[in-house]
Amino acid sequence: MIPLAFFPGAGAEMIQPIGLTFVGGLSVSFFMTLFVVPVMYSLLNSRGEKRRLRRLAAEGLEQGERRVPSFDFAPAPIPVATAVEGAGV
Repeated sequence: MIPLAFFPGAGAEMIQPIGLTFVGGLSVSFFMTLFVVPVMYSLLNSRGEKRRLRRLAAEGLEQGERRVPSFDFAPAPIPVATAVEGAGV
């Protein structure tokens, strides 16, 4: 594609713009994949990590600790008569 895009020849007037577009698009996507995507991932990942550490500090936990949910409710007792009647006995 590079010779098609940059070197004129017989009949290249029609196809050269397509070659330039193709080579330009591949070049831009190559550099974005190598540089822009990793930088954006790094920025967003570090932002999320800082937010997670702030949340842990607000809860009074150290890094690596987890908050265990407390179950302060007691299940309602099932009456024996209802259980026996429901069983069909």
